Amino acid sequence: MESWHWIRDTQLHEDAHRYRGNGAGTMATLRTAALNLLRLAGFQSIRAGYRR
Repeated sequence: MESWHWIRDTQLHEDAHRYRGNGAGTMATLRTAALNLLRLAGFQSIRAGYRR
């Protein structure tokens, strides 16, 4: 799943956040869910969906 990490890092700047404990895993799960919802909504580009 390195591709998901790359998308989350480049589009959502995940590596810049410093969550600790359960917060890190929870936020990663929420970000992945958000990306999946954008894909299900028909966005071919994560960037376009994120901006909208």
